[in-house]
Amino acid sequence: MMVIHRDVNTPVCLSETSTPRPSRQMIRRQKILEHFDLSRATLYRLLAEKKFPAPVYLPGGGARWILSEVEAWAEQRIQEREV
Repeated sequence: MMVIHRDVNTPVCLSETSTPRPSRQMIRRQKILEHFDLSRATLYRLLAEKKFPAPVYLPGGGARWILSEVEAWAEQRIQEREV
């Protein structure tokens, strides 16, 4: 691993100094519905059929989806189309 010395005022990206790991950014249901132009019913049907990434349930009853998993799902749809 190469360590690059920087000015202390320059932010350091963790991926430059550690092993990369999948993004853990989470998004709300509404963002998914808007981005993919889906209805709630369609999203929940896809979830029931295990054709969409499962949400992470937070304390207080909130549900979030991991952005990298949703992006991978979308990429897979694109790849299937191109076959």
